Amino acid sequence: MDKKRKIVHVLYSGLGGHGNVSFSLVDADKGRQYEYGAIFMGIEPVKEEYIQKCNERNIPFAGVLKKPGMSLKAFYGVYKAMQKQRPDILFLHTPTNIIPAIFYRFTSLFRAKIFVRETQPNHLKTSKEWIGLYVTMFFANRVFFLS
Repeated sequence: MDKKRKIVHVLYSGLGGHGNVSFSLVDADKGRQYEYGAIFMGIEPVKEEYIQKCNERNIPFAGVLKKPGMSLKAFYGVYKAMQKQRPDILFLHTPTNIIPAIFYRFTSLFRAKIFVRETQPNHLKTSKEWIGLYVTMFFANRVFFLS
């Protein structure tokens, strides 16, 4: 039997829509055609609800706590979690983590694909978010826009 491809969702650790979308996508895979993993990053600890859902679904996960603003240390933590989980597909629920995803893709010898879900309305984007989106558009295999 062929090895299942592994999708790792990279999402915010606290309250927000990322968790709902992520677990809905996992639950939609009724035949469990894929393996799953999760990496949570944010300024607050991983929500207990997310931990419970991961445990119920046998999804390995990691949490990376960071301070407000951009953090190279947090990016490194996300990258290390990616290396440990070894995904075939990275599903980023925000372009914020494109930097560790790019490094993972290079170190996985371009085996990993990067999918990004962009939800921030254009009129609310900061200049840093626009730069992140441009980088995302260059490196991601797919970008899903919700607005």
